[in-house]
Amino acid sequence: MLIETNNRNAKPRPVNLPGLFKPCQARQALVSLICALFLSVGGVNAQDAETRPVFSERYETEDVLSAHVEVKSRWDQSQEEQAKRFSEFDGVLDDFVRTDPILQDVTWDYGACSDVISLIPPPLEGWGLRSEASYVEIPVSEERAQVHYVRYDPALGSGDDTFYQSERSVALNISISPDNEQFFEMMLGQQGMRDVLFDAGPYNYPLMKGTNRTQLGPYMIEVSATDPEDATAYLTRVIACGVKGGLLAPGLDPTTLRGDP
Repeated sequence: MLIETNNRNAKPRPVNLPGLFKPCQARQALVSLICALFLSVGGVNAQDAETRPVFSERYETEDVLSAHVEVKSRWDQSQEEQAKRFSEFDGVLDDFVRTDPILQDVTWDYGACSDVISLIPPPLEGWGLRSEASYVEIPVSEERAQVHYVRYDPALGSGDDTFYQSERSVALNISISPDNEQFFEMMLGQQGMRDVLFDAGPYNYPLMKGTNRTQLGPYMIEVSATDPEDATAYLTRVIACGVKGGLLAPGLDPTTLRGDP
C-alpha cells in the first residue's frame, strides 16, 4: 500500500501496487488509521502551501543502504503528517496540496568501490531519489541492487502543467553474475570476438554490444535511462570508481583503457 504522488494536487489516498510492496500486519493498522483520517472532515483550512516541494533539504548518509533507511523513515513520517493535514482540510478536495517533497536530495561519499553497496553512486547534481523509493525498488543487498535516480526540469515548479512531463530517470542495476563474468573472461581474450561482441564504452571499457551493460570484477553493471546521455553519465562514474578500486572485467587487458578514470 502506497500513497499516490503522481498528480501535482494528489490527495494522499492509498493505492495498491501489486507485487511491489506488501505491508506487514503492524503497518496495516497504521494504514487503517491514516485512511480513517482521510475520511474525517475538519473544521479548519489546513492548506498552507501553494505547490508541493520538489526536493527535500540536502542531507548526507553513509552509503546507499543507510540512505534507503533514512528515505523510508522520512516517507513514513510524512504520510502521517499529510494525513493529519488532510483531516483538517476544509477546502475542495482536488485543491489539497501535499507538503512532503517529491524527491530526496541525499548524498554520500563515493570513491572506494569494492562491492555492490560501494559501487552505487549518489544522485548527480539536480537528481534525487523518489521519496517512496524504499517501497518500490528491489531492496539493496550485498548481492543485488536496483536504484532509480530522477530529475525534473529545474525551471519548472511542481504546480506547472508540464512539470511531470519533464521527468528524466536513470535505473542502475548491479548484481553478482558468475555467468556474465565467465562470458567476459572467454570473449575478451579473443580480439576477433571482442570486436564482434563488445562496444567501446567510457575509458574504452568494453560494453556488451548495443547495451550499457558491462562487468566490473564479479559484478554485472547495467544502466538504462530515458536519455542516453544520462545513462552514459552514471555509467562513466561507476566504471571509473570500479577501475580505481581494482574491479576489472575478467580477461580485460588494463593497457587497453584510455584516459584517467
